[in-house]
Amino acid sequence: MNTPHTTTTAAAELGVTPGRVRAMIAAGRLKAIRAGRDWLIDPKALAAVRERKPGRPATRQMRSAKVD
Repeated sequence: MNTPHTTTTAAAELGVTPGRVRAMIAAGRLKAIRAGRDWLIDPKALAAVRERKPGRPATRQMRSAKVD
């Protein structure tokens, strides 16, 4: 059974703070449903966020730079 995660349990899974999880929800990067005062996060949505690479994507200039 796939029970939804709260912001606290999602934060523990991702290794971030609950505030960061709420920021990801607010930014639209993590899908969640509001249930009263809590957010419920589907395990599939959490897995999708976990697979993303951290940090900003490389710029075109950085991708084409050659290291000697």
